[in-house]
Amino acid sequence: MISLEEQVRILICEDDVSFSSLLADFLRRLNFEVDLCHDGSEGLNSFRQRHYDLCLLDINMPQTNGFEMLEQIRKTGSDVPVMFLTERKAVEDVVRAYNLGCDDYLLKPCPMDILLCKIRAIMRRCQIGRKNTESSSTWATAYISTPFARC
Repeated sequence: MISLEEQVRILICEDDVSFSSLLADFLRRLNFEVDLCHDGSEGLNSFRQRHYDLCLLDINMPQTNGFEMLEQIRKTGSDVPVMFLTERKAVEDVVRAYNLGCDDYLLKPCPMDILLCKIRAIMRRCQIGRKNTESSSTWATAYISTPFARC
């Protein structure tokens, strides 16, 4: 059985070089394929050049912020899951992020175990959605047949 992580390519856009390097190293040790960008413009360029299964975005980034980046991603018609990982905790920011189309919103600092569980949950939902659109099986059948990782 192929593990969930072997199938997942993640784009991380985070301007904090130390934090983003730790995050990328953590995910790579778990066999995720990770591309790392330190500003939103660089992230958008990378997004346009490659296929990603998940985007992890900070909001406060130089050149193009995370909100603008998510807006541009959605304008392409992509439904790639997007998770914000940010220090911005104002209700208005959380609401704006979800209204723009994010799939999850985590406050930094966030324990890596919780981040990993949320990534795996999003990936399971994506697998379930693909199975439902690719076959005529019911949601329950797709849910049961999907290989689950811990979390």
